[in-house]
Amino acid sequence: MKKILLYCNFGKYPITDYRKGLYNTLDRNKKVELGHVPLGGNKFALKYNAFNPDIVISIKGWIPEKLKRKNCIFIHLQCDDPDEFFNHEPHMKEFDYWFTNSKWSELFQHHKNGYKKVKTCAFAQDQKFFEKVPFNKLFEHDVMFAGHHIPYRHSFLNGLAGLDVGVYGSGWRESCVGFTGKKLIDMNYFMALKSSKMCIDFSLSGSNYLNVKEKTFEITGVGSLLLCNQFSEMRLYYKYDKECVGFVNEKDLREKVDYYLEHEDEREEIAKAGRKRFLKDHTWEKRLKYVFKECNIKL
Repeated sequence: MKKILLYCNFGKYPITDYRKGLYNTLDRNKKVELGHVPLGGNKFALKYNAFNPDIVISIKGWIPEKLKRKNCIFIHLQCDDPDEFFNHEPHMKEFDYWFTNSKWSELFQHHKNGYKKVKTCAFAQDQKFFEKVPFNKLFEHDVMFAGHHIPYRHSFLNGLAGLDVGVYGSGWRESCVGFTGKKLIDMNYFMALKSSKMCIDFSLSGSNYLNVKEKTFEITGVGSLLLCNQFSEMRLYYKYDKECVGFVNEKDLREKVDYYLEHEDEREEIAKAGRKRFLKDHTWEKRLKYVFKECNIKL
């Protein structure tokens, strides 16, 4: 049995956080003894020493000094590339294996800077989160988006005027179509995804990178239709018009939404295919098998 220490926080809403999904998946593995330490200071030093891990998996962090003296394998799962590449690059030498969430970062940032051993490990989610998520009429919309306000998102959403749109998150103004003034907390988030006919995943990051995000897999995980920007990296995970629907601009998004509202059977067929692909390829269970294989770790 391998002793694995997960070094990360669970985020603001730990019930649905993708890092909690990673924890849950490891915790269910009968070949693993799991320890967890939040990112923090010396008050966790005794836990490091007492647990004595074989493997340390770090999320968005670095290796604490106490752990550097341990004879174990250090794996980093980077979740903020390309946006945070330069902030985390100095810590790369501390790890035995480094995985980035962005294929673009693997090819053009890491390899360009000489880090040839970097591999891509995209976001994932725990399939168990979605097994008992109920439909909730309070969150029933034609189209739903959950996330913080960015001006270009505001423009895209206003192009959906006249439809039943639900917009949840921080920073939104009443001038935005679908404004609710609410944030979705814990299971309400998954219920809203499940209860809407279509859910938007704006793939453009705050630093203007097109990126595959955790929401990509959460929308398909609950079985709703994924609407996302159309770009090459997404094709590594889902087939456009078969497992998700891509859009290139505001006009295209509106046309796609109108079409799939009128063609319910096609919408449901794509949504079911997207969920099937999620279960086949994009759970934490699948990701971890890949990570351990790349690290030559046998459980």
